[in-house]
Amino acid sequence: SMFGGMGCLPLLLQLPIISGLYTAIRVSEPIASSEFFGISLGESHMVLAIITIVMYLIQSFITLQGVPEEQKAQMRSTLFMTPIMMGFIVFTTPAGLTLYFLAGAIWSILQSLFTTFYFKPRIQAEVDKEMAENPIKVKKPSSSRKDVTDSVKKEPTNKRLTINDRKTNRNVGKQRK
Repeated sequence: SMFGGMGCLPLLLQLPIISGLYTAIRVSEPIASSEFFGISLGESHMVLAIITIVMYLIQSFITLQGVPEEQKAQMRSTLFMTPIMMGFIVFTTPAGLTLYFLAGAIWSILQSLFTTFYFKPRIQAEVDKEMAENPIKVKKPSSSRKDVTDSVKKEPTNKRLTINDRKTNRNVGKQRK
């Protein structure tokens, strides 16, 4: 998703629209009795619901194609969560709201296709070109290493300090003359 870094914000923006559509279809008799290409918008429609679920499955598979192999195993378990959740929603809501979800699924498929097969490869090609022109320079550690104990600075001792001051290193160096 192009908005993957935004978290649940796009869903929260859609929530008032979804609840408004649901309420408008249930409450308004003219909308509930309307038809769209022979589909009654006020009643649930089995074929439209199945098409919506299939579209969300397609979108999930397309999204999985753009994921590195290490993450695919983790994402396969959640691959069917969105289509299953959408199945519960679209089988119980009016067809008008199912049309909204179907349009969202089609848009998500187009967005996933663009991101997976155009945007990510283009960015990867730019990164590869930049890495070829300016490779990462790694500084090798020097072969003449000093002993670790030699590189540690020892704190100066002051013979005029009391025993307690020596333990906490309090006022070390301040009392020298």
